[in-house]
Amino acid sequence: MSCSVLWCTFTWDAFATLTAGGVAVAGAVIVGLRQLRVSEEQAKIAGRQAEILEHQVDVERAALRADLYERRLAVFKACREFVRATTLPSFDFEQSYKASVEMSDQLEQAEFLFAGEVRKKIQDINQQARDVVDAQVSLMVLRSSGNVAHEFGTSQRVTDLREHIHALTTQLNAHLPNLAQVMGEEMRLYIPRAKSKRDSTPD
Repeated sequence: MSCSVLWCTFTWDAFATLTAGGVAVAGAVIVGLRQLRVSEEQAKIAGRQAEILEHQVDVERAALRADLYERRLAVFKACREFVRATTLPSFDFEQSYKASVEMSDQLEQAEFLFAGEVRKKIQDINQQARDVVDAQVSLMVLRSSGNVAHEFGTSQRVTDLREHIHALTTQLNAHLPNLAQVMGEEMRLYIPRAKSKRDSTPD
């Protein structure tokens, strides 16, 4: 029986070596594919963990924002009530004094709750309201004074005080409708979340 040189020289040892090499290559390919799938799964898990962490940050940020909003709202309400109390057509000293005390307490909070420009506006409004109270008290003193009671209506001091009060209350009344805007973006409860790099959906 004749055979080619290559086939006749082929032995079982060579066959075993060839088979073992093929099995090793196949095994390496299988292991490589499995490692690739594992890497892909790990990447997906890492992405999900990043999304969960980002969501937790958003939740904590919203909780902090809500807490700050409640505290800022207390300042807003105190400021609004003080302005209203001092600009009533009929001045009520007791009501104004009570509102003034509450406003003083809230101003201490405002030092840490609002940015510098907003805080300055709140302080200016508070000072204007206090000026109204001071002028109204001075007017009450003049009205009750025995020496000037008979000439109260024609006193230049009284006229000056009334004009001063009118100018201040006009300014304060102008602030009331826009008081929330005066306090700026910090009175907003909702802040849009920054778009994630993983977000593919356009706005």
